[in-house]
Amino acid sequence: MAATNFVNQTTLLARLDESTRLDSSPSMYCVVGLPGVGKTATVVHWAHRNKEHFHDGVLFADLRGFDPAGPPAEPGEVLDGFLASLGLAGAFEGSPLEGRAAAYRTAMSTRRMLVVLDNAADAAQVRPLVPGGTSTVVVTSRAMLRGLTIREGAVVLDTVPLPVSEAVELLSRVIGAERAGADQAVEELARRCGYLPLALRIAGERIASGYYTQVADLVEELSNEADVLDVLDTDDETTALRVVFSVSYRHLTLDQRRAFRILGLAPGVTIGSEAASALVGTSRALARKTLDGLRQANLIDQVVPDRYRMHDLLRIFAIERAEAEEDADERHRALQRVLVWYLGTAVNADAVLDARHPGTPSAEGGRRCVR
Repeated sequence: MAATNFVNQTTLLARLDESTRLDSSPSMYCVVGLPGVGKTATVVHWAHRNKEHFHDGVLFADLRGFDPAGPPAEPGEVLDGFLASLGLAGAFEGSPLEGRAAAYRTAMSTRRMLVVLDNAADAAQVRPLVPGGTSTVVVTSRAMLRGLTIREGAVVLDTVPLPVSEAVELLSRVIGAERAGADQAVEELARRCGYLPLALRIAGERIASGYYTQVADLVEELSNEADVLDVLDTDDETTALRVVFSVSYRHLTLDQRRAFRILGLAPGVTIGSEAASALVGTSRALARKTLDGLRQANLIDQVVPDRYRMHDLLRIFAIERAEAEEDADERHRALQRVLVWYLGTAVNADAVLDARHPGTPSAEGGRRCVR
């Protein structure tokens, strides 16, 4: 079934289209991105419009890697379903995982199929489900799945929030084109939703259902950051933003969770590893490792080398977690540490740039500056 109200992720779809031109070589793509960015919807839409290229059919499995309702699917459970779809139900019942995986690869070796592995937890969950032959595998995950890139040669494709025009188009499809076209607040609503497809769909449904009579009313409620996740809540835990974000948060290590919530307090739009180490109160080496872990979890984005940014809605969630899990004194100390670091860096830069202070020593805690 095609995804409803889908707005094209043009660049991502073009990259996936490359697989339909590989008639003799297997290919694997990992479609990754932050929670709620539309990975599954994009892949389902693409699979629906390209199914004729896979003349032996499509296999689809929800691996439940980041499912709020329960644990990830066992690879053996998924293999049994795939073998049944291939006409081998029961033939390998009771066989070890390796035996079933080998039978699956053999059965797939002469087929041209599309295998969609949705919502993967990690590379280990995916590997037994990778077929042989010339089939195409598309994996979606919130994790970067570096292991599949290194060992299986998978191509990683980032799913990013929509550009302004496509975000407005998505809202228009949910709200109704005539109503959206007559309302000047639609573009501002898209911005308040961070151009994130899940948030846009929730906001659009609120208006389409009559919960808000004017788009501007919803925009006004979203103007208070403390209320945003409540306003964009739903009664379905698979779509409620706070729940969706919480699942990714729970997958982090304790150190990564603490860094994530304290990073939400950082002043400014982006932050480097030195400033992050001051903010979190760790060494720069540990800060870089932790930032990389958060990047692999798609909870922050690396905009340039050693410069990171958190999506606006994730930052609101991070602040919520900081207020719930860090006492006021620690939040204050974290801000004090990073502001002292910024001040020290400014003093050091001034000493280098101002010839009147040739002997000024570097301030403790800031970045050392040279001409």
